[in-house]
Amino acid sequence: MPDIVNPPPYGGDDPRDPLEAAPSDGGKALAEYIGNEVYPKWSREKDRLDRIALWMEGNQPYCSKVGMRDVEKRALLELSRSPWLGLSVSIYAQAMYVDGYRSPTDRENSSAWDIWTANNFQAHQISVHRAAIGFGYSFTRALPGVDFRGKPTTMIRGVHPGRIFAMYDDPVADDYPVNALERMPDNRTWRWYDDNVWHEFDNPTDGGKFKFVRTVEHGVGVCPIIRYVNQMDLDGRCVGDVEPVISVAARIDKTDYDRLLVQHYNSWKVRTATGLEPAEDDAERQDDKRKLAQDDILVSSNPDVKFGALPETSMKPFIEAHESDVESLASMQQLPSHLFTGKVINVSAEALAASRAQTTQKLLEKQVSMGVSHARMLRLAAAIAGDSAAASDLSARVSWQDVEVRSLAQAADAYGKVAQQLGVPKEFLWGKLPGFDAIDVEEMRGMALDNDPPTKFLREEFPEMGGGNSPFGANAQLANKSGRPRADGVNPPTQ
Repeated sequence: MPDIVNPPPYGGDDPRDPLEAAPSDGGKALAEYIGNEVYPKWSREKDRLDRIALWMEGNQPYCSKVGMRDVEKRALLELSRSPWLGLSVSIYAQAMYVDGYRSPTDRENSSAWDIWTANNFQAHQISVHRAAIGFGYSFTRALPGVDFRGKPTTMIRGVHPGRIFAMYDDPVADDYPVNALERMPDNRTWRWYDDNVWHEFDNPTDGGKFKFVRTVEHGVGVCPIIRYVNQMDLDGRCVGDVEPVISVAARIDKTDYDRLLVQHYNSWKVRTATGLEPAEDDAERQDDKRKLAQDDILVSSNPDVKFGALPETSMKPFIEAHESDVESLASMQQLPSHLFTGKVINVSAEALAASRAQTTQKLLEKQVSMGVSHARMLRLAAAIAGDSAAASDLSARVSWQDVEVRSLAQAADAYGKVAQQLGVPKEFLWGKLPGFDAIDVEEMRGMALDNDPPTKFLREEFPEMGGGNSPFGANAQLANKSGRPRADGVNPPTQ
């Protein structure tokens, strides 16, 4: 067996660092292999992913060290943390929504799409995309199962990258891993997958020793784990959108903390007085402080007393530094800065479109990469379900919903010109209208078929076939004994 290497993430183990081949059978030998070879690598990778997760959630480490007794500064330190990196991930994840799966020559979705729908992947896909964008990669698992009626089907589940450690012969070219180790949601059970079975183990002890429990046959024919990649180089390193810009986000937190310190302690003028007689007791000292802080006019009978004021510390440099760091973050994430700042002033539509050009290109890259994984997963799911036609359809691909925010009037004007000037069929453009999903488009096509010229002619010549319930339309009714349908859908009694 060739060397097996981990699909190396950004900043992880060297992809050329091989693992020894795993024992082919379960039991003690495999348990020792997992504990000695795989588990330490999984643990190191898990630590890296946990650090990324903190930044995505806005629970990143504090930008400065403050004593536990300094309550005010600790409160300001907490306020300085902002989930900038989680926001950047959400911007791309919210623009990625699969709404169909079909061959370019088909007008209807593939039969494999029913498996997608049955597994509620209309919603689950969002978590898979978000994890892949943030961490660099994520996984789905496809295994034989039964539906609520007890019929055989394919069970598809999205899996957090911190729960799976997959190993490949070639991490760049291989569709499926050779083996994969998964920590199940109960946090006690572990599975080791190969192409026909999974071996189950109990949670390792303090020494990293796994205890073999059982072997379960899945019979898929490949390791049933599908990887989703954000970006991957030719060495197999998977790069997410968070880790490369952590240092920039840390700068923003530090700048915000400094600004909060200034705002809290030095954002107002400080009155001063020189030449005052020393206060005789604490009450008198407090009275002097009150006068300096609150009185509009300060007077003294002593001619040597001089009053003055220390200027407040300007927050402008800190605000400018904050804005500069935010713009740097936006630039590195290929996002328009106004998505972070909310400032859109006197900007033309053309300028806004130009500012989104790099965002669109990066989004396209993500859709291409993850679209391939979705298609691979659906082919595998179809094979498990016994749908050989869908499993062997290499031309089928997912379609991405157009979620670009624009007005219906703008879209109608633009696509109207496209249809008129370029001769693009208007039916092709319906799905691109904002606010119209795949169901709306199919309903529009059905209505168009009901109202096309041949159907209208037949309705006029044969009115007894009637209205929208014509057999020539999309909502045909039942026919009577003579084969002629009734407009009301009710057949006359037979003689």
